Amino acid sequence: MAEFCTECAKELFGKDIDSDFKGILPKEEFKKGQILSVLCEGCGYIYVNHLGERLDEEYLRNLEDE
Repeated sequence: MAEFCTECAKELFGKDIDSDFKGILPKEEFKKGQILSVLCEGCGYIYVNHLGERLDEEYLRNLEDE
């Protein structure tokens, strides 16, 4: 089954569609600095937050600096 990040899901299926990855990572874990590595059928391998939103390169660089 194809799975999509928030950005790809909205682009392909409309603004009312959530990411397939939403909720897999608990919000509390994301707040502690956890992120999720996933395969989005639109983007390829990416990292997402608890909402299934794609994390950009700047966000990932900031994690490395901590």
